[in-house]
Amino acid sequence: MISRILQEERPYNVPVDAAYGVLFAVLGTTFLITVAGVLLKGKDAALGDILRPSDDFLSARGKYEWPTLALSFFASGMGAWVIYGAPEMGAIRALSWWGVIGYSTASAAGGWVLCWLGPIVRRKTGGESGFSAVDFALVRYGRLMHLGVTCISCFYMYIYVVAELTTIANVYATFVGKSTEGDDSKVYTTKVAAIVVIFTWSYTCLAGLPASILTDKFQGVTIMAFVIMLLVAALTLKSNEVSKKEFNDATGWFAKGGEAFVTLWIAIISASLFHQGTWQRVFAAKSDRDMRIGFAVGGMMVTVLMMFFGVMGMIAYARDREAYDTYQKLGYLSIFDLLRNLPQFWHYVTLILLTTLAASSVDTLQNGLASVLSHDLLKHKLSPNWSRLVIIGFMIAA
Repeated sequence: MISRILQEERPYNVPVDAAYGVLFAVLGTTFLITVAGVLLKGKDAALGDILRPSDDFLSARGKYEWPTLALSFFASGMGAWVIYGAPEMGAIRALSWWGVIGYSTASAAGGWVLCWLGPIVRRKTGGESGFSAVDFALVRYGRLMHLGVTCISCFYMYIYVVAELTTIANVYATFVGKSTEGDDSKVYTTKVAAIVVIFTWSYTCLAGLPASILTDKFQGVTIMAFVIMLLVAALTLKSNEVSKKEFNDATGWFAKGGEAFVTLWIAIISASLFHQGTWQRVFAAKSDRDMRIGFAVGGMMVTVLMMFFGVMGMIAYARDREAYDTYQKLGYLSIFDLLRNLPQFWHYVTLILLTTLAASSVDTLQNGLASVLSHDLLKHKLSPNWSRLVIIGFMIAA
């Protein structure tokens, strides 16, 4: 036990320059993939989309089959926040299995609901004109409801962006050994967040929604590969081992967890229906069948990833119950206990994984925010480029 505690007190010490190298490498690779996709369209078509975005640029309407949609829903729905949220469920004994399963399935359930609701909304909106649920609110209920849904959607997506940028910035600060409390890391975390925003905004401006979906495919495969690698590395480390008795004593099926399960389902499904980035993928589906299969499969992938992080939180709690029960350690930071003792190579792997997760979510949210205004701008023969300026405002505020 003493040697374990001593190991846990070992600080993260990834060099700052090396961390910046990972950040620029991941985001730069994503940007280059987008540029390659733009060049394949031809220079004239690409330039036209940048100066005056087309319908395809904004909606990618009827373009994608279910494998692409599955990877896109998976990558865009899972942000860097999963390294805090899901492990916290596992590291709180009163929530334990019910909390982890509730969070994991509820995070995917929004997509499963759209398997049924998506085709109805697309049909009612007019498959050839709408971009998102905001347009459905206008067509079905009028301007007042449209404004209400617009405000709620923008607020929800803005908070989501704030959560993503805060998470990825704090993770980088943690891995380079800076405190995430007080002003010690304020300048550093602001720089990290700004770099993520600039890169994602740049490539979504270059190619719009197709860029987001294209990068989602790359990001989805990357996420799966690195999660498997981390799983093997973290759970085969000697200091992370727990006995069956320790694990069973630290977990269970409790009433508080059941309450959390129900609460999470209601809260997350309700909120996710205002995520216009997900609704864009409803309109981007080639057919209703592709949309249903894509969201169903993507939802299963989300559940598996969330379960992975949740169980990691359980293992961390089982290793040192007293510290978590007395709040010497906090549940939302539990996964860092398991990663801390890994060789530094795995800290770089973790940064690559989380940067990929953050970029895939932020670019989707930027496109979602743009879609809220784009339909009205086109309808009144105004340039959709105004929506890009609105996104800049949201990103600066975030």
